[in-house]
Amino acid sequence: MLVRQLSEAVEIWKLAANDTGVKEICLSKRHVHLRGLHTEAVRKLPEALDIPTVVLDAPLLAGSLALFDTEAELGIKVTESSLVLNAGGRRAVLRQKASEAPLRKHLKAKATLKDGTVLREAIAFLSSCASEDAIRPQLTGISFKRGEEGGVVLNATDGARRSGQVSLASAGLMKEDAIIPAVDLSAALGLVDTEFSLEIIEGHVLIADDRTTIRLSLLSGDFPNVESLPRRKAYKYRFSFDCDSFDVASRAATLLDPDRLLSLVFKNGRAAWVVQGEEVGGFRIVAGAQDAKPLSIMFDAQWAGPVLNLGDKVVMYYNDEKSPVLFYSPTSKFLLWLSPIVRA
Repeated sequence: MLVRQLSEAVEIWKLAANDTGVKEICLSKRHVHLRGLHTEAVRKLPEALDIPTVVLDAPLLAGSLALFDTEAELGIKVTESSLVLNAGGRRAVLRQKASEAPLRKHLKAKATLKDGTVLREAIAFLSSCASEDAIRPQLTGISFKRGEEGGVVLNATDGARRSGQVSLASAGLMKEDAIIPAVDLSAALGLVDTEFSLEIIEGHVLIADDRTTIRLSLLSGDFPNVESLPRRKAYKYRFSFDCDSFDVASRAATLLDPDRLLSLVFKNGRAAWVVQGEEVGGFRIVAGAQDAKPLSIMFDAQWAGPVLNLGDKVVMYYNDEKSPVLFYSPTSKFLLWLSPIVRA
């Protein structure tokens, strides 16, 4: 086996970045197994190893493999207390852990996605809408609700400034509603192939492809009713803009204004993104033409970050400078609501 092949198998260690309970990794003849407080993963090895099952410090194994030439042939030997790695004239000795990590059966979920690209894009967008505050843990997750005609509606919100929604037509994807941790789900989808299966089983979500099985704990609690937010037909005005101009303006707000305030100003038939950094300086970039009454809608550039995940062209629906604004992508069908900053 090459160093690269074992490194790819140990790649499930990426899940540990979000689960502090992950300390150990189990290496057996045919699998690599990782288990934490909220996550668990099993990945098949590309070829069988002639070793007994060993339990190792997870970051130590991943870090040690990074010290070798990825294309070197890897020799593995197990002693009474250690795992010895040899490749390309380099040698590492890793102490075994005393605990045990029994392997689970490589389960297969029932609902298979032939192309999970759309779901991955949706999760990337919604993860940027979710909260990072552990006080209300359900807001750090993405709500999966069964939609009409077998589809599924995904929602994420920080409970205050931003909310996102994506509707998927994947028939049979979800048999029951669930709230899945956004960060863990993003990491898990990065570890499986484009075609994978997904299923809710006994308080967990199971994600699997031909070689990897991942189990994530679900979040509990009441999820806010995003359906109460206004739809496109409820707005009086709309404005289309390129995301490039917004990207530049949001970076300018972060650079020039300690409060990161970014305003969309309509005046004299034109629209512009404006930063008024009182202490440092200001910035202005034309956003397009708009025949509308003079108006200024102010956002926190940090909370407005999910706009960049909508696509190159974005349509903004609005009523005034105080009520929630809806951003819509004609290509992805993603919906994003942002609450403006209202100063007294």
